[in-house]
Amino acid sequence: MVRVMATGVFDILHLGHIRYLEEAKGLGDELIVVVAHDETVKKRKHTPIMPQEMRRKIVESLKCVDKAVNGKEGDMLDIVKEIRPDVIALGYD
Repeated sequence: MVRVMATGVFDILHLGHIRYLEEAKGLGDELIVVVAHDETVKKRKHTPIMPQEMRRKIVESLKCVDKAVNGKEGDMLDIVKEIRPDVIALGYD
């Protein structure tokens, strides 16, 4: 089984997000999506419109997503070590 990990903010879900996640799912058998922690979003982009748990639930409801988890504050590699993906799918940015 090939585990794929994708990440993002997913604050306002749009067609680009859907295509990104569908393409990521096509890279393996299981797609786990890490939804960025609210504090990470604040530091790197903007104040989130929706809280991370709401964003996670919306992402997890997508047909192509097997599981969505909340990201953590701090070292971004901690979640990679925890999930142990075979493939990390990166978006255009």
